[in-house]
Amino acid sequence: MGVPTCSIRPPRMDGVILVAPRLAADVLAGYARQIPSVVIGHHEPTADAFDTVNSDDEQGARLSVRHLIDRGYEDIWMLTAPGRPGGYEVYDRREAGYRAEMQEAGLEGRVQVVRSDSETGSNLAELSELLRDLPKPGAVFCWSDIHAIPLLTLARDEGYEVPEEVAVVGYDNTHVGALPPIKLSSVDQHGVEIGRRAAATLQRRIRGETTGEHLLIQPELVLRASG
Repeated sequence: MGVPTCSIRPPRMDGVILVAPRLAADVLAGYARQIPSVVIGHHEPTADAFDTVNSDDEQGARLSVRHLIDRGYEDIWMLTAPGRPGGYEVYDRREAGYRAEMQEAGLEGRVQVVRSDSETGSNLAELSELLRDLPKPGAVFCWSDIHAIPLLTLARDEGYEVPEEVAVVGYDNTHVGALPPIKLSSVDQHGVEIGRRAAATLQRRIRGETTGEHLLIQPELVLRASG
């Protein structure tokens, strides 16, 4: 993918905060050459052209898996998003954390990563197959509430006892996941703090700093009824 040739700088804009989980590094660097930039949702700790501020996605995954292990689950699968090469995506970091925690617990032989073919968790046949194949009792760590909410809803609709037979933990701690009918356990990224630190980091870049700064905000696992 080439770097766009048009300018993104509107009048009187001194800098920009990009939420860019899907933009490639060369595209982000091209934007950053035009205007000071801080990127959220893209991990690239060696970049100098732009700064990044993110949840520590690897640690968030580890918190989730460790909780499920402590609850007694050994068959803990991960449901993740359709992949793209690069290694800087948030779901890549979350998968790395999942694998690391399973290995540390001596459960590397039970690692199972299910890569969805849907961006939105709308493939119910795929989710139903996952639930059918998951050993019981078992647990699923989902890369995002985007997939965790439909998986949890389907598990209940299909008659599985939650969390006794199937536990589900998501990521992002969305408002929908917190609703009483859903009660999804999920990782909170502390988005307000991410935004605050991104703004402060952008001011540093606007003042002329040229060395990349890459900050990780510590996440928190919020426990509810799903696992």
